[in-house]
Amino acid sequence: YGTGLLVFHVFCDNKTPPVPDHLRGPASEALILEFIASCAASFGGDALNVYVCGVKAWHTVHGLPWHTDKIRLKTALMAATKLTPDSSK
Repeated sequence: YGTGLLVFHVFCDNKTPPVPDHLRGPASEALILEFIASCAASFGGDALNVYVCGVKAWHTVHGLPWHTDKIRLKTALMAATKLTPDSSK
């Protein structure tokens, strides 16, 4: 949970311009999908799935809506899994 949330916040901090806190929670579907796409070449698909679950859990714990469509999320995670570098398999 914590690692995924940390990776998400680092991603948001490193964007140009950085994503303001109020746009991180609730996060838009576009932001979540961009997060997955940006991490796909660096992390294994399983790890990325756990990271996204952590971000979603953070939303739930704080009573924030989760705007990401299940089918789009599943498709993005499947695509990220296919892009998993050999070193992460």
